[in-house]
Amino acid sequence: MLSICLSLVVLANADVTITAYDAQTHQAIRGDAIVQSADGEHTVRLGETIKTSGEIVVGVLAEGYHPSISAFAPDGELRIAFYLEPKNPPVETTHQWIDARRSPGGSLVMGFLTDQDTGAPIAGALVTSGGQKTHSNENGFFWYVAPAGNGWDTVRIEHPRYATLTRTSIPVWPGGDWTMRIRLTPGSGSMIDREAHNLIEPKKESAAPNDDAGIQVASVGFPLNIRVGRNCPTSRTCTTVEVHPMENYVKRVLASEWYSCWGSLTNGMNSLRAGAVSVRSYGLWYVYNPLDANYDICDTTSCQVFGTSTSTNANNAVDQTPRYILLLSSGTVARSEYSAENNNSGCGDGYTGTGTSWPCIADPVCTGFSSFGHGRGLCQWGSARWAAGTRILTSSPCAAGTTHGHGTKTWQQILAHYYPQYTLVQAASATLNGVTSVPFNVKRGTRPRLDFSLTATEAFPLMLGASIRPSSGGSYVSDPPNDRKLTVPAGASVQPRLFTVPANQPTGLHDGLTALWFDRNNNGLINTGDIVLSSANYTALMNVRVNVAGDVDFDGCVDDIDLSRVLSAFGQSGVLPEDQNYDGIVDDLDLAIVLSNFGVGC
Repeated sequence: MLSICLSLVVLANADVTITAYDAQTHQAIRGDAIVQSADGEHTVRLGETIKTSGEIVVGVLAEGYHPSISAFAPDGELRIAFYLEPKNPPVETTHQWIDARRSPGGSLVMGFLTDQDTGAPIAGALVTSGGQKTHSNENGFFWYVAPAGNGWDTVRIEHPRYATLTRTSIPVWPGGDWTMRIRLTPGSGSMIDREAHNLIEPKKESAAPNDDAGIQVASVGFPLNIRVGRNCPTSRTCTTVEVHPMENYVKRVLASEWYSCWGSLTNGMNSLRAGAVSVRSYGLWYVYNPLDANYDICDTTSCQVFGTSTSTNANNAVDQTPRYILLLSSGTVARSEYSAENNNSGCGDGYTGTGTSWPCIADPVCTGFSSFGHGRGLCQWGSARWAAGTRILTSSPCAAGTTHGHGTKTWQQILAHYYPQYTLVQAASATLNGVTSVPFNVKRGTRPRLDFSLTATEAFPLMLGASIRPSSGGSYVSDPPNDRKLTVPAGASVQPRLFTVPANQPTGLHDGLTALWFDRNNNGLINTGDIVLSSANYTALMNVRVNVAGDVDFDGCVDDIDLSRVLSAFGQSGVLPEDQNYDGIVDDLDLAIVLSNFGVGC
């Protein structure tokens, strides 16, 4: 898993606190964090603080969840929250559950309430919307249908032990839905927040870099996670870090940056699909060019607004454009900017672009609308008008409006229209399907082979990382010298790497935490410059046994069976239990080991 070769970066001692939450409900979960630094590997319980120095790699494990891995360079105090994808998501988040409650007269609004400090679910909260009242259940979950009405909903949440929260500006439309994750602050008083929608305020980001900016890579590997800076006074001064699954991040940004109701208009999903690609490519640029050693991207309009709500339309748009990104002419990931309304931003009415930092492009569907934003890249309102073929008005964002007479565009055509200098591609990915130890029974101080079964979308360079620990608990150990870099072929394959079991490793069954790393900086090492593409934890990966020289079958006795196996394998090469001196071939030396220890342990 970790198996990292740490570079020699000298940083002050740091206090690192690691927590984990369910990516669907935002409820706190229990588990272990494996922290690897130049000082070695340490396993701590989630929520504990550990002192470290220099660069670290953190892996998080929790029962019932997929593991997560990321790298940091803490200096001082750092709080890291990992959001893990559950293996069995809550039934309330499934399409079947949502569709069964969807209403043609309004939007299904549902949410999970948690304690701001502990992450525990909050039961018994009073949830009020208009004349409707409901309560959160034991899992902190509530739901109601908000009538379409004037297109907006406000919800008030009250609980005796928490400050009252009023959330405003929730878009509602016929057949729509929202899933919110809301944290309540312990204490009294009240607060008001607004459902995040960046179309209501302009973006503050700077102009896109030139084509030669960014990390040059032979292939763009699609990451497992993205590190999001939170509580950000500026883009480079975020105070906490959250690690999210990459596609979950895209879904939450898209629901914050686009109107999800556009997906319910005829052909309107093409706007959201184009938006998904823009959001994904923009976020991926920061994974390859992080703002800070501890986070890739910020969570505000200085980067992309990262809210806590999702919708079916936004989720579907992301799922329907898997791994699609935009590339610059140099082959690097495009920092694909977008803003609300680009009309007349420097090129005249009926044109998008600035004429300086972005080319002028005829955009007749937006003629007459006022500029709102920086004018570069994709025009969000324009994408909806091209998708639906109508003049959607900012005053009625969920209504189709009248036909504009310029036809419609697919999501691919919308992207080509607003990003004429970019190329639409799918990022490379690799998925770990399984790992097998050969042999399963291994001796201390030996080097079994770990066979990685994986599937890659194209041939590109990977590194195979692994760590083991006793299944009964304890610390993980890695083996950086045997980390292997290779170019995997497209499709399914089995790729081996060796793993040296320490001579003092406890005996018994061992679990294995494994990962596929994209060697971004092409230095042949797994380090903090690299990106995790896939990870998995395997229980009972191998069985570590006490060393008995000549005991080929690991039964604790050197006998006729061991002698017979060495004779049968005589002359063979490879990683074999009959190769007792581990020189890669079964020969006279191995036979001599069995004979000289014959009868030991019997």
